[in-house]
Amino acid sequence: MDFNISAASAINIAQIALSKTQDEFLKIVQDMSSGELSSMDPSDIYVSDNIDKDTSSRYQAVESAQQGINVTQVADGTLSDVSGMLNRIMELSMQASSDIYSDAQRQAMQAEVDQLTEQITKSLGNTSYNGKNLINVVGTDGKEAANIDFQVGSNSLPNSVVSYNPNIKLDEIKFDLSSAQAARDSMKSAEGMLEAVSTKRSEIAAVQTSLINSVESNMTAIINNEASSSTIKDTDYASSMLGLLQNQIKQESLVAVLSSTFKSQGSILNLISGISA
Repeated sequence: MDFNISAASAINIAQIALSKTQDEFLKIVQDMSSGELSSMDPSDIYVSDNIDKDTSSRYQAVESAQQGINVTQVADGTLSDVSGMLNRIMELSMQASSDIYSDAQRQAMQAEVDQLTEQITKSLGNTSYNGKNLINVVGTDGKEAANIDFQVGSNSLPNSVVSYNPNIKLDEIKFDLSSAQAARDSMKSAEGMLEAVSTKRSEIAAVQTSLINSVESNMTAIINNEASSSTIKDTDYASSMLGLLQNQIKQESLVAVLSSTFKSQGSILNLISGISA
């Protein structure tokens, strides 16, 4: 049986096309099983890499902001305790401002005040986080500590940093209840310290609000980034199913073409014999 050259060309073309559709079929199946595209356009890779970089930076920014929240919570906790102790000193000072108490009674009140004063001094001086002092009492020397900065943005712009100022201005932490007048002076001093502590706690609350807002902002950006990245990287299962169906139709059509061509030439064996002849 003579071999038809045009038929052989058609067979070769159909076989090449069938091989291509089979490769496409395997790629679609791989994408669907992994959930990610096995290949992306260069432009998609560029965009995807930038999204991943921004997402990573924002996760670090969230961690930094959370550390800032922890720091300010520690500082505020100490100042809350100090405020409570100063309130007690205020009570004792008000009590000792009357002339009806004996020296022995004043000594008892003074002993409690001295104990509270010592505790306040220790609390303010020993409050730290990861070895960093969080409260610096600025006295008559006016020596201030540097701000503690937290990188809460994904870039180097100034608004990407939230700063906590650890300094608090307080008069000498000393109270005298030995007389009514001394007690009144101590009451005034304690009142001024309470106001300073309250102001500092308000500042800390503002810093915490900024840190919390940065966490929320970064988390929103991360969610949006993940959605965008998923659009680029992840398999579109509806499209993939359609691709599989189209691929199946192509394969069936090509097989039909091959089958029809082989039948028109007799049989595959005769075709091979014809090629060898």
